Amino acid sequence: MKPSTTIIFSIVLLLILATFNVNAEVTLNSPSEILGTWKQEYSAPQIDGEKRPSKETWEFRSDGMLTTTAYDKRLPGGSFSISVKFEIKDGKILANEPGRSRKNTYVVVEKEGDAMILHGGMDAFLFFNKQ
Repeated sequence: MKPSTTIIFSIVLLLILATFNVNAEVTLNSPSEILGTWKQEYSAPQIDGEKRPSKETWEFRSDGMLTTTAYDKRLPGGSFSISVKFEIKDGKILANEPGRSRKNTYVVVEKEGDAMILHGGMDAFLFFNKQ
């Protein structure tokens, strides 16, 4: 190969590898990896897009239930909760939709320490901190 062809090939290869690393998945092996209460800080349509503040908590319980609590000052009592079954399948979180047999799929994009980013559902990217 000519030097210019080698450089172009290297740049293209690096760009392809960088794309894969940006949206790399964290494969979950068991529910124990996410058990506990997580505060959803933000949601965004794209991982690097504008983040919208959120006032939700998600509690993954050892009995296979996910309780989501939303806070809104316009609601009586200021909040409401919904509990649905969840499971880990093929490294992803599958959670039932309330009142339906359909399931939402959430991919763990990043999980480090007490921070986790999920991709899925209606809000696309969800940014959490463990409580």
